[in-house]
Amino acid sequence: MKKRQWAIIGGLLILVVAFGLKNKLSQSTETESPKSITRLKALRVDEVKNGPVFLNIKVDGPVQAQQRIDLFAEVNGVLSLQATKFDAGRIYRKGEILLDLDNSEASSSYRALKSQYTNVLGQVIPDIKIDFPTHFDTWYKHLQNISAGNWEAPKSTDDEKLRLFLNARGIYSAYQNAESARIRLEKYQIRAPFDGSLTEALVEPGQLVRVGQKLGEFMGQGKFEMLTSLSTTEAPLVNIGDTVYLSSSESGHEYKGIVFRKNAKIDPSTQRLNIYVLLEDARLVDGEYLKGSISGPSLENAMALSRKLLHKKASIYVVKDSVLAETSLEILHQSPEMVIVRGLKNGDLIPQKPIAGAYVGMPVKIISQ
Repeated sequence: MKKRQWAIIGGLLILVVAFGLKNKLSQSTETESPKSITRLKALRVDEVKNGPVFLNIKVDGPVQAQQRIDLFAEVNGVLSLQATKFDAGRIYRKGEILLDLDNSEASSSYRALKSQYTNVLGQVIPDIKIDFPTHFDTWYKHLQNISAGNWEAPKSTDDEKLRLFLNARGIYSAYQNAESARIRLEKYQIRAPFDGSLTEALVEPGQLVRVGQKLGEFMGQGKFEMLTSLSTTEAPLVNIGDTVYLSSSESGHEYKGIVFRKNAKIDPSTQRLNIYVLLEDARLVDGEYLKGSISGPSLENAMALSRKLLHKKASIYVVKDSVLAETSLEILHQSPEMVIVRGLKNGDLIPQKPIAGAYVGMPVKIISQ
């Protein structure tokens, strides 16, 4: 009997405790939950002001002399001793002798053929006086000039009979033989084709030089060209004659050049087009590396932005009614840091810096400038 009473008492206690817990939980649910607080993203903005944007395309590349030739021997001979030794670094004016080979044999051959032409010409002068008297004075004066050492070509004539007569007497063939010897004799002296300096010398005085042997390298002074390359979107914006501003990080010198050549073919290895810049400055050194920009045309009704502000490569966030909205852009030009675009309206507000975690409809708070 006692066990039954204790079981009844225990059940009543459990009911009392359960009832008390129920009341407590109901009271807690009746209390109001705290309201959620919306946090606004604070940011600084810029106002859009479209207008002309002057294009500056970044370029860089090495410069090289525009006038540069390799010197080769066209005849055999021994390099003569000269007052000025054939050494790299020496400066020459246009027409000065760079190399002088022993030409004694070639000179004798020329004198012999020249004398032969003079003799043949002297033999036909009497016949010209008789058969072609109207042409006598012209050919006699030509003979006098040749005899005096003034080498010149035979006078041309419209008289067919006279021309056949001179051919039959060997006048023209004798002249061509002597002229060939004269041209060959000139090849024993190599003269500077323009003002410049010798950058490479491969022979020494007294050395035997053979036909086709490379003798050195000669480079002009003052005129240089720089090779650079542009993307397929930048190249159409650059025109022949555009100004290029360049500088050297090593010397600190600044230079001004112009675009004077454009390649119409894309380089397969780089997928870019080569542009050539002409520079005229005595301070430049062949092989010097320069950096700068090309002043291209102005892009109307456009704006320059930082590339970091772009979203999805061709859109940007703008602030409208205190929330973020997205606007598509037309990309006109882009560089590693900046991008020139159209598509924004005057008065639009855009963030000054990229917004972490930004999304369309994000509430923002503009911080006064």
